[in-house]
Amino acid sequence: MNIVIGSDAGEVADRLAAIKARLVPIIGEDVAEGTVANLATTAGTPEQIAERLAEYRGLGLGYAICNFPEAAYDRSGIDLFVREVIGV
Repeated sequence: MNIVIGSDAGEVADRLAAIKARLVPIIGEDVAEGTVANLATTAGTPEQIAERLAEYRGLGLGYAICNFPEAAYDRSGIDLFVREVIGV
């Protein structure tokens, strides 16, 4: 499960834009746009991510393997996830 997390909506949008900017030169505008749209399904604030995971838990999810697509460039999303989401 890909996770893009930010402290507020503006930070989430900035993170998604940064991911897209890194992808465009490699895969082109259209494919990058689609990739970011897919990432946006599990993008949000800690509260939004926790709610999404709770929905999945209600559908039977027992555990999740999370990928943070920006981790090679910025680990602060992982830190925020650990601090604010895990254990919620």
